[in-house]
Amino acid sequence: MGTKYILFLIFCIAVTVLISLQTGAFLLEKNDDDALTRVQGETILKQLAEIRTTLERIERQPRAGVRPSMPKTASASTRGRPALGNPDAGVTVVEFTDYQCPFCSRFERSTFKQLKQNYIDTGKVRWVVLDMPLSIHKDAVFAAQAAHCANEQDKFWALRELLFQNQKQLMPENIAQYAQQAGIQAEAFNQCINSNRYQETIQRDIAEAGKQRITGTPTFVIGTSTPDVVSGKRIVGAQHYNVFSSEIEALLKKKE
Repeated sequence: MGTKYILFLIFCIAVTVLISLQTGAFLLEKNDDDALTRVQGETILKQLAEIRTTLERIERQPRAGVRPSMPKTASASTRGRPALGNPDAGVTVVEFTDYQCPFCSRFERSTFKQLKQNYIDTGKVRWVVLDMPLSIHKDAVFAAQAAHCANEQDKFWALRELLFQNQKQLMPENIAQYAQQAGIQAEAFNQCINSNRYQETIQRDIAEAGKQRITGTPTFVIGTSTPDVVSGKRIVGAQHYNVFSSEIEALLKKKE
């Protein structure tokens, strides 16, 4: 039931109560009928005006439990994060991802492949990945660490694809097998994993997502490329190819 409807209902009830009270007073009083009716009418109108003012003030007040609308734009750091494509591309897309997120996997299998072919491989777009492992996914943090360790051997994108393909089996022993499939040197990879040196990086990404009020994965920020921070439109969810291409094309056109 909408708030405006509830306020209208309260207003109607108040009118009914006031009229009933004034009518009762009229029946009890035996003085000048015309004068009494005129006074009652003025009183009712005054009280109704006061009720309406009060209801309008209540409606303007922020209501508890009602979330403000999400912003349409966001900013994200890109320095030192895994990136694909031309470093001098005019447009950068930043992706906040979780390797156990089914929607992230769906995006990887469909939309991302098409975007890569048409924009990343052609040098028009640089794609940057930030981590946002959700607390409901118990293996997502370890998978994110593994992806960073793969990046040290320039195998980030190869392992990323395998992680999404096997996201229901991301236990450490399984990820070791995926790393081998990706051609990652095992000793250096294991040393990196055991060092936990990317824990802080992952937590910084999570904190940054929180500051930008990013609450779900995948979420994307599309903007004009800059060295360290990208600001632009926020796209939430595994949206269709056209949602991304229209925004990318608009930004590329501005660069002409």
